Amino acid sequence: MSRSALAALALGAALALASSAALAHGPTVRLAADGADPAVLEIERGQTVHFVNASARTQRVRGDDDAFRSPELPAGGAGWHLPFPFPGRFGYALEGAPEVRGAIVVKPGG
Repeated sequence: MSRSALAALALGAALALASSAALAHGPTVRLAADGADPAVLEIERGQTVHFVNASARTQRVRGDDDAFRSPELPAGGAGWHLPFPFPGRFGYALEGAPEVRGAIVVKPGG
């Protein structure tokens, strides 16, 4: 992925954090100790994904190659929204539990 695409994705992450309360929930990824559900989520370009911490401890989602990073998500249902403006496959893991991995696959349409 190019540096400009990563920069744009990081900007999207910052904007999502700033306005997450105002965004409608898009597709949701549930983050739990036993994994991400769904492990692979396929969306259209431009959709926003809602990550929800369903575990018993604070979590942080980190994109592969540091493409994005969530704020700390407290236990018990805290959420974070992230728009995906570019097509591609975006892998991620939980910082404190790297075995909990998933991917967002963004289709070029949309």
